[in-house]
Amino acid sequence: RTIREWLILVAAVIAGVAGWQQIADERNARKAAEREGERAKHRAQAEGIAVWQGESGGGGMNVILVNHSQQPVYQAVISRVAVEGSGAHTGRQLPDTRILQEQQAILVIPPGRTHLHFGPGCGGMGRVPGFEVAFKGQAGHYWLRYANGSLREIGQWPVGYYGLSRPVLWR
Repeated sequence: RTIREWLILVAAVIAGVAGWQQIADERNARKAAEREGERAKHRAQAEGIAVWQGESGGGGMNVILVNHSQQPVYQAVISRVAVEGSGAHTGRQLPDTRILQEQQAILVIPPGRTHLHFGPGCGGMGRVPGFEVAFKGQAGHYWLRYANGSLREIGQWPVGYYGLSRPVLWR
């Protein structure tokens, strides 16, 4: 074989390896995009659930719970917590003596806005109240939206997550 033939052979091998690498890279990118799409679809309904304090009045706090999805969510537990200051910063940190005053259970949250009312008693020096909501989405996954807005999948029924006694007083 001549040098020219060897160079052509080496160039063909390099081109083949580069082609296989490009195919592998495109396949990996496509699979990553599919995984991200599945993740976004998995979280889509949960992303549209939020809760915040409305205007105070009536001897307590008015709360707005919104479901931006087209489907209801189920078995929600809403907890009044402290965003700043003293007190429980998550619903799981609430003392047993405060659960009935600081948590509400809602069987179904339809699309749109739902209004709730929490009684007085969230005061404390420097305490800034906030709300978190744990719920079951349409696909059967359990989620928690913290008072700071972050969202995570919790993997268990909200009643069990908070260790609430049964029977649950659903509203």
